[in-house]
Amino acid sequence: MGRLQFDVLLDRLAREYRVAAELEPLPFRAARWVTGSREEIGRLASPYGPRFVEDADGEAMFLFANEWALERAERDAKEIQFHDIQPTARTGG
Repeated sequence: MGRLQFDVLLDRLAREYRVAAELEPLPFRAARWVTGSREEIGRLASPYGPRFVEDADGEAMFLFANEWALERAERDAKEIQFHDIQPTARTGG
């Protein structure tokens, strides 16, 4: 989604539902689902680097500040597989 879609959402919330809302941008520019051992995934997580999160289905993901950080993680964490779409979406669950 782009900024325009969020602006439309905020406008509709205000006009149709009389709800005031604000959006705060996050400092992440790239995201990847990951598969691998829990131990290896845990090693990649860092409060100052890639941020570990789970999606709505409980699938492991990492958020990255920029493409460079993503490329570095892919290069350094050879035991982890990085996916641009949810891995279970490929297999149908």
